[in-house]
Amino acid sequence: MSVAWRWISRFIAAGLAAYVVWFALRHLALESLGAAFQRPVVPAAFALAVMAYCLIYPFSGWAWQRLLGRQQVQRPVWPLVRIIALTQLAKYIPGNIAQHASRAAMSVKQGIGWTPYLATAWQEALLSVTASLVVGGLMLALSPAKMTGLPPELGLLSCAIALAVLVLCSERPHALIADSQRLPARLLRKLGRPPGAATATLAIGMYALNYLAVGVAIWSMAAALGLTDTVTFPLATAAFALSWTLGFLAPGAPAGLGAREGVMLLVLQGHGNSKELVLLVLLTRVATLTGDFIAFLAAWWLPAAAEPASSGSTHGQ
Repeated sequence: MSVAWRWISRFIAAGLAAYVVWFALRHLALESLGAAFQRPVVPAAFALAVMAYCLIYPFSGWAWQRLLGRQQVQRPVWPLVRIIALTQLAKYIPGNIAQHASRAAMSVKQGIGWTPYLATAWQEALLSVTASLVVGGLMLALSPAKMTGLPPELGLLSCAIALAVLVLCSERPHALIADSQRLPARLLRKLGRPPGAATATLAIGMYALNYLAVGVAIWSMAAALGLTDTVTFPLATAAFALSWTLGFLAPGAPAGLGAREGVMLLVLQGHGNSKELVLLVLLTRVATLTGDFIAFLAAWWLPAAAEPASSGSTHGQ
């Protein structure tokens, strides 16, 4: 069965890699990108951007480890980083279902029960959005950009997320329903144990570092394009952090880009030549795609012995 699983996994991986290449060829303005790479410093800035982006994998893996620990599941960081890296490419498949399905399947295969996985999945989503709003808001306040032009839903969304996080971080409600057999209590327990204030704060900090790392990536490429005076580090970070969340609210996007790229342009508008800003957003997309592909290959080729599948507790299966 393990041999069959390996071959099935390889077939899926090859198909996924081919899809990502097709995605890049179809959705990216390769002629404009090719011209950009002819500039003297763009290749070096692009390489720095890819390396900065790849930092999101250890940061995310460390946060996931802490969230799993609250569910009484102990795992080293590396196997968790490997799961994230091997499933990240699936996010380019329309619908955003393949990524979650493949990550869930790999997690269960490695002994992480369904209850702990699902608990950490929704906690991770909520804490990531919280971090994006916190980092985006703070960086925007430090940048020359103004709030005008941003969707009015930002304030409402921030309030809703803040309230949800306060409930999520509190252990008191969990303690009150711990012994209750009422249906609502049983359903709430299915959501898993709340992370608590300390773990939630640490996780938010790791997700915040993700956005800061991508901010460094965008800023380095902005400098290579001659946008240093207008696209500052706070503005670059705010553009990405806010686009990560506000992309869900964007019904469409300019220049054939995705929703998040459209929101990035919305934040960056007025801070440089429009064509250069579009090129910066395109380079950001290519850098993140390249980083995802490199992380996938690294996780795929590293020896399986580096992944202790049976270590730690497996409560909640």
